Amino acid sequence: MIHHESCRNIRGYQKEPEKFMAVEWDKETEQEFITEIKVDMFNHQGALANLTAAINTTTSNIQSLNTEEKDGRVYSAFIRLTARDRVHLANIMRKIRRDAGRDKSHP
Repeated sequence: MIHHESCRNIRGYQKEPEKFMAVEWDKETEQEFITEIKVDMFNHQGALANLTAAINTTTSNIQSLNTEEKDGRVYSAFIRLTARDRVHLANIMRKIRRDAGRDKSHP
């Protein structure tokens, strides 16, 4: 798994440098990369459609999508999708946070 050095998920691990390896994206590549994300969301009518529509507007391609119910109100979506680079992935995540979680039937 790759994390940005300022990612809050790796706080506390800085004292273990042997667990880290420096990597960077190739700025010249035309290739898209496949990545997996997990999105927890409320289960309401149209939620999955909103999620896939949000991803679609980012020009990412969904390779696969599986859901798992956590309880009666919340479920997790495990999505395998394409991203050109970390900036594109950040834009995808931002779009999901902004648009996909809204219940558009209740403004």
